[in-house]
Amino acid sequence: MTTERDLFPGFATRRFKTDGAVIHARIGGSGPPLLLLHGFPQTHACWHRLAPALARHFTLVIPDLRGYGDSKGPPTDSEHKPYAKRAMANDFADVMSELGYALFGVISHDRGGRVGYRLALDHPERVERLVTLDIVTTLDAWIDIAKDNAVGRFHWMFLARPAPFPETMIGRDPVYFLDYLLAQWTGSKNLSAFDPGALAHYRAAFARPEVIHACCEDYRAGATIDPALDAADFAAGRRITMPMLALWGGTRAHGFVNKPLETWRPWCAHVRGRAQGRELSFGGLAPEVGFRARHTGAGFGDPRRGRRTVHDTGREHSGRLRSDHAHARSSPRSQCPVDSGAFTVFTPEQILGTTGSGTSCSLVSRRCPEFAGTGCTPCMTSEVSR
Repeated sequence: MTTERDLFPGFATRRFKTDGAVIHARIGGSGPPLLLLHGFPQTHACWHRLAPALARHFTLVIPDLRGYGDSKGPPTDSEHKPYAKRAMANDFADVMSELGYALFGVISHDRGGRVGYRLALDHPERVERLVTLDIVTTLDAWIDIAKDNAVGRFHWMFLARPAPFPETMIGRDPVYFLDYLLAQWTGSKNLSAFDPGALAHYRAAFARPEVIHACCEDYRAGATIDPALDAADFAAGRRITMPMLALWGGTRAHGFVNKPLETWRPWCAHVRGRAQGRELSFGGLAPEVGFRARHTGAGFGDPRRGRRTVHDTGREHSGRLRSDHAHARSSPRSQCPVDSGAFTVFTPEQILGTTGSGTSCSLVSRRCPEFAGTGCTPCMTSEVSR
């Protein structure tokens, strides 16, 4: 296990045995359960800047994906099923069950975002709300690859090459490869945006051959079984049924699907989203470089609730729906900022429902009787606790 500086002081450390994997996770905070899933080539440490604000209102479960960081991955097979996003999603369904959470929110980024939407497709009864950062489905990402963006996505093809070719090449200087990718995916093209402690975590983990292999297996699954599962789901009419928020960097370079919200709409019953600022030139680094709690928390709080905290807005910590919606029925309905085409971004405190004022949908959840007959559709700015 890594021994670098603790980026989550006060958080517990837990390990969970799942089907073929051992999942390392940090757990802390107070309130409804919220699962945070990281991307490549990072670890759970990428959430260290967002965690303090979110932990004031949510019980955070912040794991390493199987094989990444301090989690242990299983041996692979010829079809790469042990590293399919379905297997990874099952890991976190099991982890949340062991913690006693039947229903939970998910904020997911990059490779973790692919696990996040797979969780939503395979376990719709478990995921209350879904936020994805800087992704579209794996199937759509492959369909979109063309001359103009293939260079930016070179690592998709390189890491998916049969073992041991990419493992051997990266293993000659893993820190160089890691640092190169991290720098290329920032607007500044250097590592200045990163906390030195987080970089130390990434470098220590990525220097281990078994982690490099797991990352490659993740991408091999992403080139084979993952898009096949996506295609089968879409053909069968399976969709993401819970409210979803898609966010992405506002300034993009090579390698990105240019219209992510349009790409998500055929997959989702209720999806909203927008570009966020000009911080990112390409995906991969949203939790640290570009996005902040006011963006990623947008699906889980209502800025109009004064001093009411998120866990008072209709959800028990277990994720069960409370029957008392009096607070929602008594609150004045204002024009939905999403349906009006003016999706509103608030400060962390406003989004998490502790201070301030603003405009937001007054729904408690997609199942709340408050929206019946009103013509208001469930959206990610509703006052519920992803």
